[in-house]
Amino acid sequence: MARNPYKKMMANVKLSSQNPGSTRVITEKNKDYVDSLKRELKINKNGGTYREHKQHQVSITWEDIEKQFKKQNGRCYYVPNYKIDLQEIFVPYSIKAPSVDRWPDESKGYIKGNFVITTRFINLGRSNYPEHLFREFIEELLEEKK
Repeated sequence: MARNPYKKMMANVKLSSQNPGSTRVITEKNKDYVDSLKRELKINKNGGTYREHKQHQVSITWEDIEKQFKKQNGRCYYVPNYKIDLQEIFVPYSIKAPSVDRWPDESKGYIKGNFVITTRFINLGRSNYPEHLFREFIEELLEEKK
């Protein structure tokens, strides 16, 4: 029986939405920066600190992900000339794997109307960078190739 790439993408969404945040050691040198993050610091079971991460609402299904992928004609939202290979989702650490990105509002969860399909490479690289600036960067990057 063939594996369903959309179900795997949905599992990744659920995992991503539960991410507790990044671990950080507080020192005198970075104390002001850590304070500026405006997230409550918590202590993990090993005594390290981490910024509490707001867990994102998830109300989409794997069927919604499949519909969005087909709506995009199997192409990356940010680099539309790139056709995404769904089987890359089963390749560990593949930067070409399909990835669900919260867009247009990163502060909202994975809800209908607030997600697009891209690649893991693009999603991690874009992070919370404004879309218009990111698109400009991609265009610059691709022009250099020509």
